[in-house]
Amino acid sequence: MKSIYLQFDFLNQKPCSFASPIEVLSTTDSNEIPALMEKMNEFKKEGYYLAGYLSYEAAPAFQTNYQVNDKPLIPLLWFGVFDKPRPVKPIQPAAYTTSEWKPLIKKESFIQNIETIQEYIKNKKTEQVNYTTRFEASFEGDAYTFYNQLKKNQSASYSAYLQLGELQILSLSPELFFKIDGKRIITKPMKGTMKRGFSYKEDEELKSLLYSSEKNRYENEMVAKLLKDELSTLVKANTATIEKKFEIETHPTIHQMTSTVSGELKEESSIYDWFRALFPCGSITGSPKVETMQIIKSLEDSPRDVYCGAIGYITPDNRAIFNVPIRTVQIKGNQAIYGSGSGVTSKSEPIQEYYEVIEKTKILTKEQIEFSLLESMRYENGEINHLSDHLARLKESASYFQFTYDQDNVMSEIRRFIATLQDNPPSKIRLLMSDNGKINLEAIPLEKLNSIRSKLSPQPIKKENLFLYHKTTNRSVYEQFDSKLPNGYQTTLLWNEEGHVTEFSIGNLVIEKNGHYYTPPLSDGLLPGVMRGKLLANNTLIEKHIKKEQLLEADQIFLINSVRGWIKVDLKEQEVSLNKTHLLQ
Repeated sequence: MKSIYLQFDFLNQKPCSFASPIEVLSTTDSNEIPALMEKMNEFKKEGYYLAGYLSYEAAPAFQTNYQVNDKPLIPLLWFGVFDKPRPVKPIQPAAYTTSEWKPLIKKESFIQNIETIQEYIKNKKTEQVNYTTRFEASFEGDAYTFYNQLKKNQSASYSAYLQLGELQILSLSPELFFKIDGKRIITKPMKGTMKRGFSYKEDEELKSLLYSSEKNRYENEMVAKLLKDELSTLVKANTATIEKKFEIETHPTIHQMTSTVSGELKEESSIYDWFRALFPCGSITGSPKVETMQIIKSLEDSPRDVYCGAIGYITPDNRAIFNVPIRTVQIKGNQAIYGSGSGVTSKSEPIQEYYEVIEKTKILTKEQIEFSLLESMRYENGEINHLSDHLARLKESASYFQFTYDQDNVMSEIRRFIATLQDNPPSKIRLLMSDNGKINLEAIPLEKLNSIRSKLSPQPIKKENLFLYHKTTNRSVYEQFDSKLPNGYQTTLLWNEEGHVTEFSIGNLVIEKNGHYYTPPLSDGLLPGVMRGKLLANNTLIEKHIKKEQLLEADQIFLINSVRGWIKVDLKEQEVSLNKTHLLQ
């Protein structure tokens, strides 16, 4: 049997773990939960720590009219009693494999259930329902390695790993359920989701769209009010307040809307009191709770288990912190289960709700690559050309990837470095910035280059590769082609799935036709080059989709970047399909 080990990587808390419990409190019977929580209270008073989870199906222990699936796969409650927390164990990567993640419900049935929920809303049976489904895969190997990969993928604020014998729980939750700091309790319901954009500009537009979305605000405000009402039964009179509304949090694959609700705890409130007032979290049920949980039970054909329950720990000095286990994988034997859902209101578009659920599964397969941000700049006559534009782009990408960015520190490092160059000839300055904001600079002498030979890539790039839109050290999308260039060629010209040419591997593309200069739009999948931006701003360039075949009709083809300027490109006709079009006329 596998040992017991629990690890918590919670925001603003030192990562900690618990192992070798002096006792385990666990049950599959909701009627036993009040007595077990009283026992937990006694252990807390005796100076012990408690760590574990409550499953969603534990809800009837706090309100008998809460209806849940009656065939849970795991215990309703599991808490270990520990003498003290310990440092987290070192990561020793080991192999693991997962099969394809498959939804347990068909798209048509999912949409039909959304429409059924909207009928309930129309008939005043509920105001909003958090409807969920499960995805399933086969799993083999080391669950802790899988957890650490998922943690890297999601960068979640409230992650936890629970190895409880044959059961492993990998929670990458961005959502705080509640936090108790002595006498004060804080909840932070999360409701409202938007996918990330690829470029900084698109990402900011989507974030703004989420913030101003009537549907998402309605959904979020409803849950915040519900939690405020529930807190009122647990806190001192008139202390329950909604402090912050409609804040947008950014995660690697999605933006989420949150609000903060808090209050001052009544004296001598017990662990059972906390959960009786709040569990399960309103953000994963809907409102009103009792009626909505009845609807959930009738439509969801599998138990939620730990998904949408609570995972966390309690300290002897009356401090506690629990997440809402969304973005959570549950592994038992070789079966892995992942829950995903969305909040359904009268304003919901059923097909969009389905896509939202799919969007939330991306962390399971997306592999986060370690990289640094990169800027290549021209140095001559004692200064860096277009420095402010380069730093503006660097700052935008730092914001997008949530890297630390300190403008004063960046400028200080650049000035210090330039002072060492003295009378250097024109050079390329290569600036690297790591995720912690550390800057590295080097100067590379520039060789004379009047023209360049290029070859069209043998296959298209995928526009959804976000590294096409940001200048970083992750250049695999370019290197896969440049590494196969024949002798005499210096760069690859890329094109996308729609047959539009995009950019060169080392610069932006410009085509001259009848005295006009054209460059592809960013939406085709390319880097927002500094020189490209300046030439668009002064109307030298015109944005236009350019088909591969149209390259044959160009009067001249140029590669542009801020290090080299304009470079003529020799692209042999045999590199391009002879299927000509005349859209540039």
